[in-house]
Amino acid sequence: MCLFINSKAGKILSNIDFDKLKVIQKKLASKVKQELPENFHLSIATGLDISYQKNSDQAVAMAVSYDVKNKKICEEKYKKFRISFPYVSGFLAFREVPFYLRILKLLENPIDLLLVDGFGILHPRKLGSAAHLGVLTNTPTIGVGKSKFVGNVNTQPNTPGEWIPIIYKNKQLGALLKPNMGKNIYISVGNLIDLKSAVKISYDLIMPNKRLPEPLFLADRDSKELVNEIL
Repeated sequence: MCLFINSKAGKILSNIDFDKLKVIQKKLASKVKQELPENFHLSIATGLDISYQKNSDQAVAMAVSYDVKNKKICEEKYKKFRISFPYVSGFLAFREVPFYLRILKLLENPIDLLLVDGFGILHPRKLGSAAHLGVLTNTPTIGVGKSKFVGNVNTQPNTPGEWIPIIYKNKQLGALLKPNMGKNIYISVGNLIDLKSAVKISYDLIMPNKRLPEPLFLADRDSKELVNEIL
């Protein structure tokens, strides 16, 4: 994912009250629930990703609703927007979640589960983009990261489907999962799901010879294609 900070970033950063944003994160983090609802049934999984145009303040948010049983796209929506919040590590949700909320309103199909390109509680304040969005939407949500953010593992998973706990500040906050191909991915609870279920669902949605769960793979691929076509 290409992350762009425009020439006004310095001025914008000076106007952002990060202490206030931390308070918001801690408040929302206290509302994260690490268990599936009793009536949970996964029929449609929705992948969310944002792609940024190089050397620009333009981006495209993509939502792909995926029929889990029939293994096909049942709905796809996108929205282009202008970036108004700079990239700051640990505060990505304030940059991306507002646009995820907008695009989710465009979907006609029900949302059983969200898969977000980013992190859930595997975060310094236990509220990455996936957890932030999961709490605001009150939806089972999984964070799927492509690279390390925080936390450590004692070893590496070697077999597809194998996972190793990620420990951060002496707590298990995520899982390093071996996909069917490519580099390992970072799974964490967003909201309304436990870690074991998050890992199982994520891996079950990874197609042969793929790295990411299919709804997220499609959102990632299609947003990258669109960002250069429509902007």
